[in-house]
Amino acid sequence: MPETSSHQPDQDPVVSSSLSVPLLISALLLVLVLFWSLYDELYGQRPWKNYQEQFVKRYTSLIKKQLPTQAEQDALLGYDDPTRDSDPTRDP
Repeated sequence: MPETSSHQPDQDPVVSSSLSVPLLISALLLVLVLFWSLYDELYGQRPWKNYQEQFVKRYTSLIKKQLPTQAEQDALLGYDDPTRDSDPTRDP
């Protein structure tokens, strides 16, 4: 017959204590890291984005100014309109 003992099992931390405080702290740290990483990604690490936006605006303006001049030069040299379909075998 097996012996019955009054041996108490070791205290299990999952059963004997609440994990709500460590989970709350972990969740708050994760949310904090999320906001910090988004800030760092969008604003902190990329100071060149502002320069890139300025370049795109200026370059677009330059291209729009040059497009009519380029079209005139193409017409003088006898080039076709690049916006037209140049394939004569294709039905319109």
